[in-house]
Amino acid sequence: MKKKSFILYQEQGETFNALTKHKAGRLIKLIFSYVNGENPQIPEDLKPIFIPIRQQIDRNQENYEKVCKINKGNAEKRWGKEKQPQKNTKVYESMRPHANADDNDNDNDNDNDINTKKENTSYKKKAITKPLTPETKNKIWDILEVASVKAVAQQRRRRG
Repeated sequence: MKKKSFILYQEQGETFNALTKHKAGRLIKLIFSYVNGENPQIPEDLKPIFIPIRQQIDRNQENYEKVCKINKGNAEKRWGKEKQPQKNTKVYESMRPHANADDNDNDNDNDNDINTKKENTSYKKKAITKPLTPETKNKIWDILEVASVKAVAQQRRRRG
C-alpha cells in the first residue's frame, strides 16, 4: 500500500546541518525521488549519508504495511461476513428522541439502600453474543428513558 507521506527524524537534522547547502539539497531530492518509487542513482559522496536514511524509510514502510494488514484482517473479521436479513424488523436510522423526558416530574424513590446494594451485586454480567432484537432494543430504550427522567427529577429537587 502506497503512503502519501514519510518520516524524517529530528536527529537526521544533524546530518543535514553538517552538509553544505548544495549537498543537503541533492540529498533531499534523492530522498524524495526514492520515496516516490523511482530507483535513483546514488552519488558516491551521498551514499554513506543516504543509505541509513533509506533503511529507516524502508523499516517505517514495512511497519506501515504490517499495521495495514492487521487492520484489514480485523475489518474483514468484523464486516466481511454478509449479514442475514432479519424478518419482521424495523430499521432505526438514528436514536429515538426523548420526547417525554420533561413531561413526568414524578419520582417514586422508595429504595432501601441495603436491599439495592444486595440486589445489584447478586447478578452476574453476561456478554451479549447475539445481535439484539428490535424488541430488546426497545426495552433498553424504555429503561434508559425512565432513568433519564429520574435523573432530571433528582437534579430539579437538588436545585430547590
